[in-house]
Amino acid sequence: MLLAGILGIAFWLLVLLTAARLAKRIPALPPVSGASVHVSHGTILWRDRRFSWHRDIRAMKYLAWRLVPLLAVVAAASCAKKNTALQPIFISGRAVAVVGDSIIAVTISDPPGVVIRNRLSGSLDTLGSTFLNSPIHVQFMGERWYVSDVAEGRPSVVIMSANGDLEGQIDLRGVAPTAHQFAVIPDGRIIVEGGGGELVAVADDSAATFAVTEEEISRTGLLVAASGGLIHAIPNRHITLYNGLGKIRWRVEWPWRETVYVSDIAIDASGRPHFIAGVQSTNEFLVYSFSPISGEIVRWSPRGPYATFTVRRLGELEPDSASRWLGE
Repeated sequence: MLLAGILGIAFWLLVLLTAARLAKRIPALPPVSGASVHVSHGTILWRDRRFSWHRDIRAMKYLAWRLVPLLAVVAAASCAKKNTALQPIFISGRAVAVVGDSIIAVTISDPPGVVIRNRLSGSLDTLGSTFLNSPIHVQFMGERWYVSDVAEGRPSVVIMSANGDLEGQIDLRGVAPTAHQFAVIPDGRIIVEGGGGELVAVADDSAATFAVTEEEISRTGLLVAASGGLIHAIPNRHITLYNGLGKIRWRVEWPWRETVYVSDIAIDASGRPHFIAGVQSTNEFLVYSFSPISGEIVRWSPRGPYATFTVRRLGELEPDSASRWLGE
């Protein structure tokens, strides 16, 4: 958006400068009755009672030569703005991670890795394909990628550099019985579900209680980093937003019946939480958007046959296809 604005200003400045240059080169003539055409040294002079100017063919060529390339750049910037106005939030049922306004990331299983897509250029890159085994969730925090993984039944969080180089691996055996559910908060701690109903903060080789859910978790919860803290959703119980200190900012009751199966949470570039759900009776999918301020449901999508959905800048939800974003 900023690039398009700068190019638009540059375009109109160039138009004004070119007009000023032409005005110096082409003096105005007083109006005369009738009309006449004269050709002199490659310059066409045309006058009538309504208009009074010189049209310099060479000046018009100069104007076109200067404006056409800039118009092409402005058109490209307009297309880039249009591309960034539509953001995928789930691709094949997997939550999409967002980095700024231009980068999105999602895990894939065959081959295992993290696909990075530049929303401006449409280019694709795959990270971690040489060492990831079964990735599901991905998050970008502090110039690093964090990816959930399971190898030979051992859950872990793999840490990669921004370029995809392996930097470390946090073994979650004995800490988090639930694989793939984690959230990295701004201070670098990794929050996971513990075995006794509590949330555990893992940092380096230490683990400490982050928050107590006040009840034992009988079913796997969902975790995602949000609003400087994290959202923890316990099916059939409640959904809670914690701040970075483990304090509750809001909590709402679980709003769905058992006929709807909620499987994941995604946060879009505007910080809005989205829950994807499957409807068992029709084998369809839909997405619910929550307010990041109060936790209320503010919007839901039309049903779609695939677990891929996008969100527009103003929050409109639409079913989509994975091939549009992964090029399959």
